[in-house]
Amino acid sequence: MRLATTSLLCLSLLAAFPGCQNGSLWFRGDSSAGGPTPASPLTDLDQANEKLHRQVAEARQLHQAALDELELVKKQLGETADQLRTYVSGEPGQQAVAAPTIRSSLDPQRPQVVPISDLVSVADRDSVRYEIPARRLFESGTSRLTADGQALLRQVSQVISQHYSRQLIAIEGYSAVDESSADPRPLHQQTALWSLAVLEHLVEEGVLSEQLFLVAHGSNHPRYSSGSLEGRNSNQRIELVIYPDQLDDGS
Repeated sequence: MRLATTSLLCLSLLAAFPGCQNGSLWFRGDSSAGGPTPASPLTDLDQANEKLHRQVAEARQLHQAALDELELVKKQLGETADQLRTYVSGEPGQQAVAAPTIRSSLDPQRPQVVPISDLVSVADRDSVRYEIPARRLFESGTSRLTADGQALLRQVSQVISQHYSRQLIAIEGYSAVDESSADPRPLHQQTALWSLAVLEHLVEEGVLSEQLFLVAHGSNHPRYSSGSLEGRNSNQRIELVIYPDQLDDGS
């Protein structure tokens, strides 16, 4: 009787768990109870899928942050460009700056380096650069030319009239890094005003306005180390860049 009951129980278990018929049974045990937990391909796939989703989400966040930063830079550059156009648009009391018409050359010849006072001059590829420290031109903290600055620019205008009377000339303003501010716009505005003041005075001294255009670099492109006061003062400068391109004969 007991044997018959045992046999019926075994048959019932086999019917309930078909996997037992080939001698194996897959199950998930509780590891805390010490039972075995055989690896499951579905479990591994789920984990890999979750990891991939996390990586995609992180990549999207980094991409969005980069887009937001780029948009901010575009906005700041647009505001600076608008302000610069205001400076040179010919508003009352300001000198209007016309875009120069240039004659390009397939094989431009670098202009001759002509000494101007004690200014540093550098032959830069196809152009010539003259460096003028801002402290030699402007009153401290302003864009107003000093008497000595005006005298120096008079010498510059004479050399331009004699040797570069048709050359295209950039007036580039540079400032020093302001570690107390993360906003670069005031430095661009400052260098735009410096460049504009030099342009206006050169025109007053007889240089053709069609030859000149200005560029405000702010604290970009430092030439000297910013680790010392002397280096920061030297980085505040105006550079006159004489290009080989000349004005059209009809200008």
